[in-house]
Amino acid sequence: MVELLWQAWPVCPFHKLGTHPRPEGTTADWEYGESWGPGVVWWCRGHRGDDCHDLASVGELAGALPGKQRRELRRGKRKRGRTG
Repeated sequence: MVELLWQAWPVCPFHKLGTHPRPEGTTADWEYGESWGPGVVWWCRGHRGDDCHDLASVGELAGALPGKQRRELRRGKRKRGRTG
């Protein structure tokens, strides 16, 4: 889907950049193919690579979003949960 829309997902709400799945606590010089630890996170490179950070654990992204985005996500879940 990302390739069809040409949009990154998920996006870091602080840097407005796409995130990548990585082992928890990795640094900018980590390369794919290296060993993965027990925790997997959505990782943001930051603006220049010097302010990279773990955004959220995979499966816990909603907790890392600012209030408005988090509320919209919850509303969408409630609407999907309702029966016709």
